[in-house]
Amino acid sequence: MSARRFSKPEIGRTYLYYICVAGAYHNRETCPARTHHKAEGVEARVWDMVSGILKDPERLRAGLTHMIE
Repeated sequence: MSARRFSKPEIGRTYLYYICVAGAYHNRETCPARTHHKAEGVEARVWDMVSGILKDPERLRAGLTHMIE
């Protein structure tokens, strides 16, 4: 995923979103996603996942142990 920004200076708005670069360039074999995803939603979902892991020490420990092995 790649971050993108689109500004509309005439109305004072900036839109932030993510897009799969491969999908954006019509390479469906690499990535079938051609949609733009609003940054607010993506970042909220990512933070929910990360903070959930950080709040569960056993899950975090198990994941770290697995990565080290």
